[in-house]
Amino acid sequence: MTELDRIAKHLSRRAVLALGITGWMTAEAAHAQGAQSAMRLKADGAERAMPARWLGYNTPANYDIPIEEPAFRDAVKALRPHYLRFPGGTVANYYQPETGQLDFGDFPNGSDYRKYLQKQAAPAARKLHPKGVTVEQYIDLCREMGAELVVVPNLETSSLASQAKWFKAMNAHGFIPRDVEMGNEFYLALLMDPVTLAIFPDWKTTLARTKAYTDAIRPYIAKDARIAVQSASSKLHVPYGDASTPRQVHEAQWDRDMAPAPWFEAVTSHLYPTIEGSAGPGSLKGLPGNAETVYPAFLARTDDGFDRSISATVAKMPGKEIWITEWGAFEPSSTLAGVPVTFDGMWLHMITRGLLAQLRHKEVTVSTHHALFAQGNLMSTFRRDGAPDQTGRANDLGGAGGSPAGGYSPINAAGVIAWFCEASRGPDAHYQRVAVQGSNRIAAASTVAGEGFRDLEAGMFRVGRARTLFVHNAWKTSVQLDISDLVGSDAQATTDLIETPNLLASLQRATPTPRAVTTASRLVAPPHSLLRIRWSA
Repeated sequence: MTELDRIAKHLSRRAVLALGITGWMTAEAAHAQGAQSAMRLKADGAERAMPARWLGYNTPANYDIPIEEPAFRDAVKALRPHYLRFPGGTVANYYQPETGQLDFGDFPNGSDYRKYLQKQAAPAARKLHPKGVTVEQYIDLCREMGAELVVVPNLETSSLASQAKWFKAMNAHGFIPRDVEMGNEFYLALLMDPVTLAIFPDWKTTLARTKAYTDAIRPYIAKDARIAVQSASSKLHVPYGDASTPRQVHEAQWDRDMAPAPWFEAVTSHLYPTIEGSAGPGSLKGLPGNAETVYPAFLARTDDGFDRSISATVAKMPGKEIWITEWGAFEPSSTLAGVPVTFDGMWLHMITRGLLAQLRHKEVTVSTHHALFAQGNLMSTFRRDGAPDQTGRANDLGGAGGSPAGGYSPINAAGVIAWFCEASRGPDAHYQRVAVQGSNRIAAASTVAGEGFRDLEAGMFRVGRARTLFVHNAWKTSVQLDISDLVGSDAQATTDLIETPNLLASLQRATPTPRAVTTASRLVAPPHSLLRIRWSA
């Protein structure tokens, strides 16, 4: 029994049945359409080597991550992530290694983001972790499950000496960092907070400060360590020249100014499609009635939008790796304004297509999904067993305490990400993009003109002799697939299917349960589904 099989077994029958509610098209209707001609799957281009590790989770440690609990640690291990990111995103700029706590400063005229962090996140973090959170806890967890740690130093509110001392202490714990991300989202500046913006006004000033901190910690990191600096990923939402707000102008200029330098190896990118950013203001409140407009825009931003943004960063930073250290389920209007939003099938297919879109780019060598929270809401990977249902609740970055029933259940996209982690873990990992002949491009009415996505996308991993083929049907029409060019007739293959018959049903009670499908040279991909075919060759 695989780790994912154990996850599936852990899910409640009630949650599984909830996923079967009739939506845009039921699985039965999908199979009834199977008489159409099959779409043939063929290798597209050359197979390429993958890093031994590339996929994992952002872990904003002081927020809603109960690292102290053995049950939570076991739940994380079951997902087999390749990477964890400590102490997380915005947390990193305010994390004080001396105390293990957060300090956002006393600035009453700060941005809405700073006020939110001061009034809600910091007190909740102290309640969840009264003794603070240490990097050593995460180092030990990574050791236990064979993962690596991306360390994010504090370049905003901690001194050079403090950070050097912190990295020296990691050495004393037997850990020499190899992957170091220098701070988090300085281009965003806490949504243009005046205090943060004064420290990081532009790319040039920020890069000089980043170099100083890099030099301070250099004696305590690996000689071949990878250092990452920040891009603003401004191409995701607004093409250059079309920015309309001060923040958009600032981020577009940041990306225009950035340039490679020999002392860093990577540049980070944070890709959050968001429903509001993809389909326009007010689209969240219009659900579910506007779903047939929102969903294509959401997928298009993830597909075309990811390609556009990653390609722009690669062009500006030639020879550098791309680390997508934050991406996934996040809706700022929910977090900061309290608009209810639920992780459902739309979000699941955004995550699935986001993985396949990243894999198109050989430069992407690290991807950490946001986030490893346990609160059971949009941004979570787990829910606390026995806790109240969080469906419809707005995001909450604050910790919620331990699990009443002593356990943690995987929810939202945990199952899909676990599939990709399992299929691609090296050494000797390779990736092959797969063309789906006859697939269709779906046009979308998104906030960026001309965006769209293909209804079918596929990719294949090889680790040694083991092969895993993923086929994602993001659209509402059932299709037949011909996999005979990839999977030989004598292969002892197994096929599993994840589907969301009701695209708008909440997945915050349980991650979808895969079901076994008989493997044949021709398979049916139901609407809004992900197929996994595994064999050895």
